[in-house]
Amino acid sequence: MRSIPESLKAKMMELAQTRANDADPRLEAIISRHVIPITDYDFWQTAQVADFTASRVSVAVYRPEYRRMPQRIYVAGIDDGTANIYSAPFDGINAPQSWSLEMTIANVADISLAFAGRFRPYRRRTEFWTTDEKPWIFWIDTSGDLHAQYWDDETTTEDLGANATSCSATMGVNAVQNTWGQGLLVAWTTEAGAVFYAQYFDGVWSDGIAVTQAPEDAVEVTISRPADWRLIFLVKDDTGAVTALYFRSIAHSMSNWEQVELFGAAITDATITAVNYQEGYADEQVEASAITPAPRTCRITAPLPVRAYNVDDGAGNFGRFILVQFDTQVYDFEDQAASFTITGGFNCLGTTRRIGDGHDLLCLEFEDFNNAVGDLTITYTPGTFGSGYDETTEAAAFNITFTPTGLQPSEIPAPEVVSIANAEGVDPNA
Repeated sequence: MRSIPESLKAKMMELAQTRANDADPRLEAIISRHVIPITDYDFWQTAQVADFTASRVSVAVYRPEYRRMPQRIYVAGIDDGTANIYSAPFDGINAPQSWSLEMTIANVADISLAFAGRFRPYRRRTEFWTTDEKPWIFWIDTSGDLHAQYWDDETTTEDLGANATSCSATMGVNAVQNTWGQGLLVAWTTEAGAVFYAQYFDGVWSDGIAVTQAPEDAVEVTISRPADWRLIFLVKDDTGAVTALYFRSIAHSMSNWEQVELFGAAITDATITAVNYQEGYADEQVEASAITPAPRTCRITAPLPVRAYNVDDGAGNFGRFILVQFDTQVYDFEDQAASFTITGGFNCLGTTRRIGDGHDLLCLEFEDFNNAVGDLTITYTPGTFGSGYDETTEAAAFNITFTPTGLQPSEIPAPEVVSIANAEGVDPNA
């Protein structure tokens, strides 16, 4: 903190603050964050979790109630190829001493724990992070396959990647109303030295997405979300050098608007603190002006389709419009008809965005497809459609299949002769 000169302190202590006594005090306050080494004994408490030498360790904290301290801590470690997951009651302050073995997984090369959760509003401009009941488990088996599973629920098991060498997971930021977000994220390195990540949002895992900014020959990755909500990738290469990749801050420091979403907000009230002067002059006044800020939120990847379905055009016709829902807001959706086709060769006539709650619905208008048979597959050939603001993050090519409902065929094809054969003893008049 910057010190205050004695002359200025003397002026501030005067009972009368006027121009006549040349007081005119001015104060500049500089707030700084003191740097204390984390090795300071005040910051450390120790507790023995288990009696083995762990090759890899991951920690996740259970916090079910907002405005409350965490209630439980989970620790996973690998002992000679077997992952052991322990838990203990946790008050958020004191190191837990009573640990219980919860689960073991055989043939594991690396493991990471992470809680999914949400941000709950509390008072004005404040949100609290709360977690689901159990953590997700991410592990790489000895064959190099990366798996994801919600605790012990085997129905949620998902294979996310192959030839993986290390993995790390965390929960990204999401809106209080859950209209957008980064979801649960897991990052991993491959035998080829590449870095990938996948997102879990609305019950769907994305495909692996390459982190092209990562250094070559990566051997290990750690992903985390600090207090300012950014995502941070720490990538170690085969020389031992560690590179930190920071996503743009959600709240500030966005000098480049690529891959951001825009929404508006208006200030509806303001408070002015009264300032009283002695021997004041007529020309002294306090001024205030209203502003309308435009906060921006970060988007880290191109849009991915979540589901597709046909809808009524308002006149009972279900063979005209198809809605495709994406995992984020979509932009540059106009004049994209030529990029979309569906099974059967029906032509796309136009593309518009259905606003909805999350600005994430794309409406495709086709020629009448009431005569379509079976499931329909929508194919997208890359154009300029994507996510972001000012500079679009273009969507990659994709296919998504759905079962249409409510179709009313207008054409019934004439029967075709399949085979002709003579038959003995058949009365043609029967």
